[in-house]
Amino acid sequence: MNDVPLPGRPASPGDPSVTSHDPARERLLIAVTSLGHFLCHLGELTFMGVMLAVKDEFGLDPAHTAVLPMLGFVLMGVGGLPVGVWADWWGPARVLQIYFLAMAVAGCLVALSTNVWTLFASLTLLGLALSVYHPVGLALLATAKAHGRAMGINGVAGSVGVAAGPLLGFVAAALGWWRGAFLVLAGLSLLGAGWMGFAWRRLDSAARLTASTKLPAGVECGLWRRSLPMILLSLSMLLGGFNYRCLVTTLPAYCRSGEEVVLILLLGGCVGQFFGGWAIDRFGSWVYPLFIGLLAPCGLVLAVAQGSPTGTLVATLLAFNLFAQQPVENALLARWTPRGRAGLSYGTKIALTFGFGALGSLVTGLIWDAAGTPAPVFFLFAATATVMVLLVVAALRLRRLLERSAAPPEPALEAAPVA
Repeated sequence: MNDVPLPGRPASPGDPSVTSHDPARERLLIAVTSLGHFLCHLGELTFMGVMLAVKDEFGLDPAHTAVLPMLGFVLMGVGGLPVGVWADWWGPARVLQIYFLAMAVAGCLVALSTNVWTLFASLTLLGLALSVYHPVGLALLATAKAHGRAMGINGVAGSVGVAAGPLLGFVAAALGWWRGAFLVLAGLSLLGAGWMGFAWRRLDSAARLTASTKLPAGVECGLWRRSLPMILLSLSMLLGGFNYRCLVTTLPAYCRSGEEVVLILLLGGCVGQFFGGWAIDRFGSWVYPLFIGLLAPCGLVLAVAQGSPTGTLVATLLAFNLFAQQPVENALLARWTPRGRAGLSYGTKIALTFGFGALGSLVTGLIWDAAGTPAPVFFLFAATATVMVLLVVAALRLRRLLERSAAPPEPALEAAPVA
């Protein structure tokens, strides 16, 4: 069942006061933001494929090599919050153009690095550039008519980038020139910047219409009650980011081959993202706890099925449900966020999920060290999924009660005149 709107808010993502019904603009919006999402994850993970080549060239030990992009990864998460504020103030389409330019500059600087310190600085700058995409791209996608579908397609592009990043690095390193991978990243980013040079005004007009619309009429309840559904949703998304980091950290040791890891992430990610975006538009917000709830039985099976064909199949199903949550979350934020605050809302989400989610690597390492295998991490999936379902169901119920209390009363029927 679809969500009931608050007074002053559209009943569906297609409210003409918020988005354009121009199909050409919609296609342009999805295409340019999908390129941005692909490049974001391509840039995030390319270094993973060139680590050995960098280690050999600069004579580093594995620990020092692995720490080179760490500050950039931190900035990729925490930078989302100030970028979100910037996007709300300046317009997300203009900031997206700067994102492409920053990615091109950072990619060139990584490729031109001549020593460890310049490489560390350029990778940090790359992480800062990466922080721009999510709050800006998602704020633009929130202006789409069917924003669940748009975010699902955009999520597929990101999943392809997750798989392509290490592959690009491996190929460049195998050819004996790891720097070429970052020049490819810079070249694609420069093409994106040129594209946005022609497209940003058309995209910015609809985004600014959304930003300039007044906030919905106040509901007769306290600020805490109005904010509580969003707080509960944010806590669930925070745990979702933790689960994502646990999964990508655990899979390489859990699976029998690297090809199996790529297949699970690519198939589960692409299909899950697209299906989740379609489902939220078709069936409404209650698909969210359904996707989360399926993580629990999958986690229990994976905890005891390592090395078996069943484990591979269930791991793909778990990845499907984990990635399907993301466009649903983003669509709910688009529907629940006050007008003109989309950048801040998505920036906060990215800061929480990438920031807190980083603890997933640490927790996975501790469990692995204690048990001698990463398989017990999937018991944690079952536990966090249970907590997330409780949080989401409470958030949806509170939101529904708030919407019903804000709905205008039904007009009273007039009594028939007495003869």
